[in-house]
Amino acid sequence: MNGMSEAANGADAMRFITMFRHLKSGQLVEDEHRRVALVNQAFCDLFAIPVPPESLVGTDCAAAAESVMTLFCDPEAFIQRSLHAVRTRTPIDREALPLKDGRILERDYLAIEHEGQFYGHVWTYRDVTAVRRAHEELSLIHISEPTRLRRISYAVFCLK
Repeated sequence: MNGMSEAANGADAMRFITMFRHLKSGQLVEDEHRRVALVNQAFCDLFAIPVPPESLVGTDCAAAAESVMTLFCDPEAFIQRSLHAVRTRTPIDREALPLKDGRILERDYLAIEHEGQFYGHVWTYRDVTAVRRAHEELSLIHISEPTRLRRISYAVFCLK
């Protein structure tokens, strides 16, 4: 019976890993010590990380966040919000993160906990630039000229 149970667990793990690798959103799973446990290719693509995802397993997530913080319009806010979420284990849902290259990422965060045991963190990133831009263009039709100019000024500031 034990051998069948192990085989079922192995099959479940394979199904999960296959699904994880093929998700369209960038996924990063940290262990309880803030080391990369799992990461997918979509995550590497979003952040232009030029190595295979498997080579990131075991690396320090805090250091990794600091290495990509310069991509964001507000790098300090990116780091501070990340640290706050990890420290308090407060979920993040669809937080917009403007990048200096003009893209807008959306991120989610969730602590991995089960029956009082803490196992790590899950981060999900999606490129929502096209959707956000379309929504912005539609909203610009219905706002005043001064408000429109303020929004354009902020966008130009982020591109610098």
